[in-house]
Amino acid sequence: YLTMLEEAKRRDHRKLGKELGLFMMREEGPGFPFFLPKGMELKNQLLSSDMVEGSPAPDFTALTVNGKSLSLSQLKGKYVFLDVWASWCAPCRREIPFIKKALAEAKNKDNFKVLSYSIDSKRSDWTNCIAKNQMSDKNWIHVSTLKAWSSDIIRLYNVRGVPHTVLIDPAGNVVKCNLRGEELVNTVKDILSRPFKPAKSN
Repeated sequence: YLTMLEEAKRRDHRKLGKELGLFMMREEGPGFPFFLPKGMELKNQLLSSDMVEGSPAPDFTALTVNGKSLSLSQLKGKYVFLDVWASWCAPCRREIPFIKKALAEAKNKDNFKVLSYSIDSKRSDWTNCIAKNQMSDKNWIHVSTLKAWSSDIIRLYNVRGVPHTVLIDPAGNVVKCNLRGEELVNTVKDILSRPFKPAKSN
């Protein structure tokens, strides 16, 4: 179905969705093969193929440090800073102070969350890095599937390297990609200083 998904970039997505929706889809790779539900996987693949600022952010599900399942869609209604990272990634760790500064801007608010998705493969590496770098805040959520580069997030968000970040608005749409450093802090400060106004649909 990957060939057909590429075709989606050149013709009507809705029409293609109906065509692909007639079939179950199969993938190859670690943990595969298995058959996937038609609806959600197809929807996310189509969204990721055209993901730009203003487009809907593909949904995904991963496990928190406590082993609870969490989906991006559960955070709808809040700004979400999606941070794809890994414990072994030095540039990722250099961004931690800036993420903390961004969180400080939301200290007295409940409409901003940082969702850090680790692509580590070992739980101990992931959790030890969180503890060592004091990556904790009431608005900071950590998730992972511990599948390294086979993690769903890699495909869904076209991740080519880490850190990879996406700011998502309360309506679930992409605001900006690859925010880092002071640009992240200033952007968060700006969006939290004014009421959220959903973009008008055409």
